[in-house]
Amino acid sequence: MEATRSVPYCELDFHTSTSLFSAYSLDGSPDPSSDVIRVNTSKNLSSTAGDFTIELVYNELWYKSMDSMDIVVIKMGRLGKGLDSIMVGLVDQVRKSVTISGDGKPTRCIRVIGRDFGKVFLKCLIEFFPEIGDMPTQQAMLQFFVPNNLTHGKPSSLVYQVLTQILPKFMNFSMKYWDKNSGKMTDNMTVLDVIRFRLGSGDVILPIVDTLDSLQGSIWNFMTYGLNAPFTELFLDTRSSYEDMIRNQDVQHSSYGVRVKDPVTGVERMTYEGYKFGEDDAKVILFMRPTPFNKDDWNNLCTRHVYSHEVMSEDLGRSDHQHYNLFFAVPKLYTPYASTSDTDIRMVVKPPHSKQNMLRYGINVLKVECPGLTYAPDDNFFKATAQLSQQLQDWYGNNHKFEEGSKTLHGRGDIKIGEKIQCVDDGMEYYVEGVTQDWVNVGNTPYWSTGLTLTRGQTYQTTPVVSLSSSTLSMGSGVQSPLPSVPTAPQVQIKYHNVIKGDTLWGISVKYYGNGNKWRKIYDANKDIVKLSADGATAYIYVGQRLHIPS
Repeated sequence: MEATRSVPYCELDFHTSTSLFSAYSLDGSPDPSSDVIRVNTSKNLSSTAGDFTIELVYNELWYKSMDSMDIVVIKMGRLGKGLDSIMVGLVDQVRKSVTISGDGKPTRCIRVIGRDFGKVFLKCLIEFFPEIGDMPTQQAMLQFFVPNNLTHGKPSSLVYQVLTQILPKFMNFSMKYWDKNSGKMTDNMTVLDVIRFRLGSGDVILPIVDTLDSLQGSIWNFMTYGLNAPFTELFLDTRSSYEDMIRNQDVQHSSYGVRVKDPVTGVERMTYEGYKFGEDDAKVILFMRPTPFNKDDWNNLCTRHVYSHEVMSEDLGRSDHQHYNLFFAVPKLYTPYASTSDTDIRMVVKPPHSKQNMLRYGINVLKVECPGLTYAPDDNFFKATAQLSQQLQDWYGNNHKFEEGSKTLHGRGDIKIGEKIQCVDDGMEYYVEGVTQDWVNVGNTPYWSTGLTLTRGQTYQTTPVVSLSSSTLSMGSGVQSPLPSVPTAPQVQIKYHNVIKGDTLWGISVKYYGNGNKWRKIYDANKDIVKLSADGATAYIYVGQRLHIPS
C-alpha cells in the first residue's frame, strides 16, 4: 500500500470519577482546536517510577474533573499505523497555567503531571513502631504483616509474597476505569487488577532479615532488599503483551491465575489477564529477572532494529569514568559472626582483577554489598563470594571498551527499557536503559521524537565465524599436519529496499524473489516498522522506509 510518510499522532485517555475524557492531537490536517499541546514521558531502569508531563488546551470541565490518582493512558503512533501504548500512569497534580505556543502566542493550558504505577510502590511506606495494639514488639509487627515464607527462598518468592500479601494490605484503594467500547465504568478496580507480574528465577541466595530498621521505607525498598543488585533487575513498565524480556527465561511466578484475598471482604478470587489499555491491549507489568549480561541471556534479549534514516541525533563514545579493574562481592550482614569483616574474607577469597588495567588506569575497585549473602565461615560461602566477584569482572571489566550515550530517533513507541537495539547500518548493538518520548505541536505541526539512553555498545556478528585454537592436528607418532582447509561461512550480503511511491510488499517480493507470494517473508523481517491490517491481509508501508530484504 502506498502512502506518504505518516503524521505523528497522540491520544490520551483520562479515567476520572465522572467520565472518560479523551484528548486527541492533530489528525493530519492543520487544526488549531487540537487538544494536545505537548506530551513528555520518561522511563529509566534506575528509577522506580516513570514520569509524564502533559499540556492540554484549557477546558474548564476537564480541569475540574481531573484529580490525583486518576488513571491516564498515553498513546503515540502514526496515522494509518496504529497507536502504541507508551505509559499507563496515575495523576500526581493538575494545574492551570499559561504557556507560550509554537507561534509565540500565550496559550492557557492544563498541565497534568504524574508517574506510572511505580508510584504505588513509592507511596506505600512501611513504618514499624514498638507497640501498636496487641502487637507489642517490632518482631510481632513483622509476623503480622509478613508471612514467614517471605524470608526464605529465591528472590522471586520474596517479591511474589510482597505483591500478593503485603501490597493489598497497605494500598487498599479503588480506581475508576471506563471501558471505551461499552462506556461502562468499573469503580472497584484495585492495584492488583492493574499490575501484572512476571518474576524470573534468580540465584539461590537466601535474603536474611536482621533488623526491621533496615526494611523501613517504601515497599519498593522492601522488595529490592534481597535481590542482590546488580545481579538481579526489578522494573515496571507498560507492555503490549507478556512478551519475554529474555527468550526461554525460567519464570518462577506469574500473575496469571493468582488467587488473592480481598483485604476488606476477605473473599478470595482469581486474577487472570488483568485490565488492558489502548488499541494494543497493553498491560502494566512488573518484571524481575537475572541481569542479562551473561552471553546467552544477552543474545536472547528482545531486540529492536534501528536504521540510519530513523536517527535524528546521537552522542555516543567510550570513556574510563566507570572503569573498574578489581572486583569484590561482600556480604551485607555478618551475624552471628559480627567480628568478621570483608578484610578477613579477602584473606580467603582473592578478588578478581586485571593487573594490566591497574597499571594503565590505576586501581579502581567495584565493591558490591549483597544483602542476601550472609557471612558463614564455610566453603559454600567462600565459593558464592568468589563466583559473584568473578561475575562482576565478567560484566564490568570491559566498561571502558563499551560505547555509551544517547540516540534520538524519529518517534517509535515499540522500543522499551531493558531491551536491546541493533543498529543495522553500522553493526552496533546497545542495552536500552532509558526511553523518553516527546510529542509536541509546533505551529499546528506535530513532532514526535524518541530519546534512548544506551550502554554496553558493542559490535554484533551477522555471519558465523569459524574459530579453532590450533593451526595443526596431531596425527600420532609425533607427526604434525597442517589443518585441512575449513570452508568459512559464506558472507551474507544484507539487502535493503528504500520504499518509493507506488511500492507494495507484493511488488517488492516480485522484484527480489520473482514471486509475489513471498511478501510475508519481507514482512516478518520488518515487523518492527511494518504494520498489518486487522484482517492480516494488507501490509502498510510508507515512502522513505528502509526495508530489510532477507536472503
